[in-house]
Amino acid sequence: MNVAIARGPGGKYGVGMYVPPNTISNDAIETIFALKETLTDKKKPVTAENIKRLTGIEFRHYISRDQENSDLFLKAGQIALDRAGLQWNDIDVYELGATGPENNFTSTICQALSKVDQTGYDSKICSEATDVCTACTSSIYAIVGMVRALLCTRRYRYGMAGGSEVMSRMNSLLDANDAFWGDGAGVLVAEKTEEDRGFIAWVLGSRPDLAHYTHSYGKGTRFNENGALPRVEMMGHEIYEFVLQTVPELIEQTITETNIELVARGQKEITKKDIKLFALHQANLRAIEHMVRHDHFSKDQIYTNIDKYGNTSSASMPMVLTEAIEKGMVGAGDLVMLVGFGAGMTYGATVLRL
Repeated sequence: MNVAIARGPGGKYGVGMYVPPNTISNDAIETIFALKETLTDKKKPVTAENIKRLTGIEFRHYISRDQENSDLFLKAGQIALDRAGLQWNDIDVYELGATGPENNFTSTICQALSKVDQTGYDSKICSEATDVCTACTSSIYAIVGMVRALLCTRRYRYGMAGGSEVMSRMNSLLDANDAFWGDGAGVLVAEKTEEDRGFIAWVLGSRPDLAHYTHSYGKGTRFNENGALPRVEMMGHEIYEFVLQTVPELIEQTITETNIELVARGQKEITKKDIKLFALHQANLRAIEHMVRHDHFSKDQIYTNIDKYGNTSSASMPMVLTEAIEKGMVGAGDLVMLVGFGAGMTYGATVLRL
């Protein structure tokens, strides 16, 4: 038995994404920082040109005042369900990656499901539903958790997982790091199948010795941060070096784990060149370009959208996958690797066949 992305009418894949309508340009960010210049570090001027040069970001989307994180998830989830030909109460297990949950409790996934119109359903939604928070890796952990639940629970048939993020409310646009984030959601629906497709293997890990590299400020329960303006504190150079070392190693390790599973199934081993798409966390375009130059993957094997959406944290990997499928870059039989990393430090990757 395998777990694969669900296929609906016309062979459509059950993937979906949503970004809120408010588009914020680099020029707008520069203007905001200029108005707050007395509060920001003048040694690090935040300009439209610098943002694009350092990160590749040109735009990002911010949630509106009448929206919450659960609303973003519902929009993306409905698109994925429609494509899969399913309804909300068909899903047996929900796993949602949320770096910026609506509240510490109730979970964002339960708040989202409480908004689903259950009129006319044979039964109410009583599914397994979990929030996952491993920062920008959250959607990878959520997807793997969903796959495990489907494989381990005989009565389960369908699952939904992904990332939904409201990073604009995790910062106050007072620090250069605040300029990079965007809001959005990316979701996939999975099904059990006897077909030769689906999730093959994965690698999850952490480096808690590097926990000091980045953390959210002013949104938790630390006593000395009570009432503080929210922001994301990052050791940018150290994180950049971590990514350049960890991601190539993670890719190799995930290929190894995939081959162990394929051999056990009596199938042929693969190499990196067999991966049609690396759906990478969209944190910094320059880091991705660096890894292309060093032959960790080719330019033809990646799709990026950080220029349009900024860093949408854990939503970025399923958003990349969704757009790549929509654009016809990948299809039936193709191998895809989702690759993420985030605060913790955490990292994760999984290989699947469409």
